[in-house]
Amino acid sequence: MSAMASETGVAPPNPRHGIYYLLASISVFSLVGVMAKLMSDHLPPNEIAAARVIFGIPPVLVILWRTGGWARLRTIQPWAHCWRTVLGLMGMTCFFASMTLLPLADAIAISYAAPLFLTALSAPFLGEKVGPHRWSAVLVGFAGILVMAQPTGDVLNLGALVGLIGALCHAVNMMVARRLTAKEHPSTISLWFLVWAAPLTLATLPFSFAWPEWRDLGPMIGLGLAAGIGQYWFMQAFARTPASTLAPFNYIGLIWALVWGVLVFGESPTQRLLIGAALVAASGLYIAHRETVRKAPSSAGPPAAAD
Repeated sequence: MSAMASETGVAPPNPRHGIYYLLASISVFSLVGVMAKLMSDHLPPNEIAAARVIFGIPPVLVILWRTGGWARLRTIQPWAHCWRTVLGLMGMTCFFASMTLLPLADAIAISYAAPLFLTALSAPFLGEKVGPHRWSAVLVGFAGILVMAQPTGDVLNLGALVGLIGALCHAVNMMVARRLTAKEHPSTISLWFLVWAAPLTLATLPFSFAWPEWRDLGPMIGLGLAAGIGQYWFMQAFARTPASTLAPFNYIGLIWALVWGVLVFGESPTQRLLIGAALVAASGLYIAHRETVRKAPSSAGPPAAAD
């Protein structure tokens, strides 16, 4: 086992395992969107975020107990965890806010600008090489976002704009997470998110609060449980696989969004949503393809240059 694996308690990285963890995380996180949407018409976004954090504590404590106990609370980067938490809460609140303005599938589809932001930002901030092929794919993906956002003149759909801000926060959050997983165990990262997020979200309630109804209890608990489990699996994925490799697999969430939108909320996907989502997904898949080509070993020489 490598020195880093011994230090963090994570097995030597296997990129395939990281992809499996990410797909499981996305499937669970799709339920977060459903639960949040059920409450978004009568509870403010910050209150939904607080519910996500508070009810997300039990699964993280169980994971903590099974992966090393309170020793996992030790960290050498407490302020990096704080920065990641702030970004995560900003992205989460924007996502919940966009759900009050958009259908479920639209809100989730807009949020998938995050992998595009991640690919664009991975070069200057993570030191990953992004060449012209992937830059072109990023531009196609953002064209798809514009189709879904329905810009009129110089004005973007408000719900789409809020969603895009959330997606940008989430992309930066993923980059910080990638750096943290290089030195710390995923359960440590999940725990520190709660350490910072609980007081921060509770502090917002005096400024925007509505008494929840009894019918909100189920969605609140489901929201927290799904988010807690999904968060841990998400961190496991980034501990094993490069950020730019994982990014395109996020698009499986688009399928979940369409399914839940139809089954739970009776929403019919529009033509612009399908076209825009197809462009976003196609760009992500092409980025994944170019990433594979770039890293493939060649008998004729070293790996290909940045593409």
